[in-house]
Amino acid sequence: MSNSRCELEIRVRQGYDHSHYFIASFIEDHLRYHYKKLVS
Repeated sequence: MSNSRCELEIRVRQGYDHSHYFIASFIEDHLRYHYKKLVS
């Protein structure tokens, strides 16, 4: 096992659970992140 570092962004929003509304609040950013990784 190596000691590598990775970037991590944690989004915590008061009153949100792991429901559709929480996911919908950042899905566009999430998809853009993966798109950039796929086309690079």
